[in-house]
Amino acid sequence: MWFLSAGVWLGIGHIITAVGCFITIIGIPFGLQHLKLALLTLAPVGKTIVSKDDADAAKREVPDFMQHFDSEQPIAVVPRAPAASGQVHT
Repeated sequence: MWFLSAGVWLGIGHIITAVGCFITIIGIPFGLQHLKLALLTLAPVGKTIVSKDDADAAKREVPDFMQHFDSEQPIAVVPRAPAASGQVHT
């Protein structure tokens, strides 16, 4: 359904845009990304439609690796650079 209703047209649009980007040297990386997007728009994968109840239940579950972190303590602390003479940190 997606392929016929939107995938083909989005893919064609990205291919046309990629060809336009390939005209300039600066646009080549953007053209490559448009080609990747063209393939992605033909058949997007990894998306699942679920009910609101299932989504809420999934949000409440905490992954196992997150249970080891204490929410009160920061994960990383970056020290400030010493102030040059005459400067004061606020």
